[in-house]
Amino acid sequence: VPAGMLAPWTVGDLPPPPTFGLRTWFALSGPGLLMAGAAVAAGEWLFGPAVTGQYGGSLLWLASISILCQLFLNLEVMRYALYCGEPIFVGYLRTWPGPRGWVPWYMLIDISNIWPFMASTAAIPLTAAILGHLPGDATVTFAGMTLTEGTLVTVFGYVVFILAFVPLIFGGKIYNMIERLMTIKIVIVLGFLLVMTVCMVSAVNVREVVVGFFQFGTVPLRAETVIVGRHFTLTQKEESNVYTIKGTIEDEQPLVTAFNVSQGDETKTFGIDDDVPLALAAVRQRLVERAQDLAKEGRFFVEDTKQDVTIRVAGHITPERTWQPDEIEISDADGVRQYDQLEAVPGTPGDRTRALVENQGAEHVGLIGYVLEHGRLPDLNWAMLAAFAAIAGIGGMSNTLLSNYARDKGWGMGKRVGAIPSAVGGKTVTLSHVGKVFPLDEANMTRWRGWF
Repeated sequence: VPAGMLAPWTVGDLPPPPTFGLRTWFALSGPGLLMAGAAVAAGEWLFGPAVTGQYGGSLLWLASISILCQLFLNLEVMRYALYCGEPIFVGYLRTWPGPRGWVPWYMLIDISNIWPFMASTAAIPLTAAILGHLPGDATVTFAGMTLTEGTLVTVFGYVVFILAFVPLIFGGKIYNMIERLMTIKIVIVLGFLLVMTVCMVSAVNVREVVVGFFQFGTVPLRAETVIVGRHFTLTQKEESNVYTIKGTIEDEQPLVTAFNVSQGDETKTFGIDDDVPLALAAVRQRLVERAQDLAKEGRFFVEDTKQDVTIRVAGHITPERTWQPDEIEISDADGVRQYDQLEAVPGTPGDRTRALVENQGAEHVGLIGYVLEHGRLPDLNWAMLAAFAAIAGIGGMSNTLLSNYARDKGWGMGKRVGAIPSAVGGKTVTLSHVGKVFPLDEANMTRWRGWF
């Protein structure tokens, strides 16, 4: 049967679908374990905490939409393997302009999986666990060798990278071995997270995270200044210039991770190790001193100005991790008014104040309504949010491997083309280089509906 830019498919009958029973449902849990194991990776450990740490749980609906889209993609790439026994990547290469056009393209966009950045990233906590502290520039003796801690990280990076191949070389059929490894990974990781959640996370934060997956279209507008415990984001306006510092107090000393300067339409950001020009150093120091005065363990401070109305709220953090205001100040054209209870603040300023306290430094608004009112997107870190949405679930090109899984499990026409064995210990399996499809007669279509 002609099939695009590669060799034609051969033809054979579709194997009968399995008879559904309890064992079949257990067998179908394999793809779920594989996908869940592949999904728990750098995105969940880095971008998820970065988004929720900065915006709370209100933007987790981006992950819900991404995962829903991936559901349809996962089903369709597996159905392709059911039909012809080929991984979906072969199907991609069958389309115009063919392998010469698509192979360089997919190698380019999948470079993050080709380049072993996760192995080198994993080497850092591994080294820290052995040394008892984060690796720096000191010299250590390890396995009889004297080397710097940075070099030790590099060595462990190579070790992790090489060890990752061992199960694939000696493990029999590759996808069966990956399935076993992912099962172990899921039990350990989700077990650890469950214990941490039960023992250390408040019910308020658990509810915020769960609800965040369903708050579709909601975006948080963070206050200009938010100081919680030792951590601070502090903004100060001077004439047409806006200055912002972000950081934390470490051992009673301020650690400024970012210093942003907006002058007109131009914004400059100075990182933790960047030299600040002398003309801006005094401004930065003033902000640092104010942050030191306001940053106190168990306390919070919020300040925000909109439409010439400034709201300042100071208070304490309860054991349940909620905010309890002690001092409220509203400044506008009519002067300065102070309150000691949240319920006493009237009108629109009261609504804004309650939102800032309840959402811990942010107001929640509808994305569409905000764009219609202001003619632009809200000022959020859209690069980080786009990356978070892109890698939520499995993300990237990893979804396509579900079609390889269906083929290697022998589902549908995958049973007619074989599977990829490991290099050592794998059974001798004949793997066809070309897929095989079935005639569209009544018997095969009945079986096809059974496989669906």
